[in-house]
Amino acid sequence: MRITSKRSALWALPLGAVLLSLTLAAPAHADATTADTDQPVLSSTLTITNSDGTSSTTSSTGTLQSVRDVTPADDVNADQPAQVASRAAASPAVAGPQGTKLLCNKFYKFSDANLSYTVQHQCGGNTVPWGIKLSPAACATATGLVTEAPQHWTKNGKSQQAQSGHTVNCSYQFHGNYSGSPDGTHIAYSGVYTWRVKGNGTATLQVYGSFTATGNRCGSATSC
Repeated sequence: MRITSKRSALWALPLGAVLLSLTLAAPAHADATTADTDQPVLSSTLTITNSDGTSSTTSSTGTLQSVRDVTPADDVNADQPAQVASRAAASPAVAGPQGTKLLCNKFYKFSDANLSYTVQHQCGGNTVPWGIKLSPAACATATGLVTEAPQHWTKNGKSQQAQSGHTVNCSYQFHGNYSGSPDGTHIAYSGVYTWRVKGNGTATLQVYGSFTATGNRCGSATSC
């Protein structure tokens, strides 16, 4: 009976709403950044495939761990993140029509069971530096190097050139920039990390999320 009632509710929706519901329910893939839909800032799916072909998959959604004021660099388009000020600030991030709004001149850190994702953009700047660091628990399963596939991302729904990949130690701070992204840009990203595990198995970590880099420090569209 419960299945029947759910199907009835779905087909009662307009066609556009049905398509949106199906899109949000679909599994995330490495190139699933073309749909400009709301997502958490950070989510991940970890699949461990054993040598005998069996596998296990777990999913995790990131939460905001910290947000800090940052000291803007002289060059607002600098490739490197600005220096983080020592004073922590309460999170002003709120859900909007295109995902979470991340305010300018603040350094955000989101974490889930598999990794941490950091991101910031300077007010009036044109680039959004990001960083990814795998969790100690994830690295404890690695028997060798981690391979980062080029990260795919979209800007306001349009696909951009993929970020560079690396093959490095698990403790490495993966990083890059969403360039050409002025205040108000909506960014969606997706990446894949793989490494070998004990027993000649393979771990595959999919990382994905989206947010809007707002230009006004107080979050208002007009004034503070």
